[in-house]
Amino acid sequence: MTELRLENKIIPGVDISGECPLPAMQNTLSFNMKYDVGEDAELFLNFGLRPNAMPSKLQDRYNSELTPRVWKTAVLENDYLKATFLPELGGKLWSLYDKINNRDLLTENPVVKPGNLAICNAWCSGGVEWNIGTRGHHVRTCRTMFMAKAKTFKGTPVLRLYEFSREYGVAYQMEFFLPEDSKFLFVRTRIHNHHCRTIPMYWWSNIAVPEKKGTRVIVPASEAFYCAYTDGGYFLDKSSLPEIEGKEITYPETSSRSRDFFFNIQGKEKWIC
Repeated sequence: MTELRLENKIIPGVDISGECPLPAMQNTLSFNMKYDVGEDAELFLNFGLRPNAMPSKLQDRYNSELTPRVWKTAVLENDYLKATFLPELGGKLWSLYDKINNRDLLTENPVVKPGNLAICNAWCSGGVEWNIGTRGHHVRTCRTMFMAKAKTFKGTPVLRLYEFSREYGVAYQMEFFLPEDSKFLFVRTRIHNHHCRTIPMYWWSNIAVPEKKGTRVIVPASEAFYCAYTDGGYFLDKSSLPEIEGKEITYPETSSRSRDFFFNIQGKEKWIC
């Protein structure tokens, strides 16, 4: 049967509980964004982009000294998969272990060692993180989320992680469930706008997987938006697939620099992976 349980996990890490006492007025999203994708792309670039992390405070009071630390975890497990979540790190899916093939489907970080990459500074790589609101790793990526247990109509255990976005004034939650005979972990995300006005919203999930020789990304798309980080700027363009600038970009190892590729999946809704 599927089991949902709470456990403690010892992971070497640093103390990330400290916060800057000053208001976060610093512009953490100061990229000079340029783009040439046209209005028909319907990307609404810069719509709702926030200039800083306020009202949240910056998490910039950590060092690089690793010590064994106890982290609270929530574990969903059946005969096929074992999913481990860290509510204290934004509800990150820390690992997704395939029990049949004895391998982790994600990159499980062996340490919790943040770097200055998030809107509030502290960001930790690995697993799957959930981002709400605006471009950038959101303000709760290294903060604790509320957690609750629930059940489906069939009695399957459900892990619910939820929070209130003070930046946008909306509530949001993620529900995770693993049916008894399922080889897939299901995720359902909900954002509740209780206002009588449109709220700018950008949701993205960031998944870390091992990059090996021959690793390839396959998606049902014929074009992609792509960007490059150059001279403190952020330039966005689009191109047909699979080659961009003469390179087969479905193989990450062929890229000569850090860049983002957003594969345009056609349909009634606007989905980009």
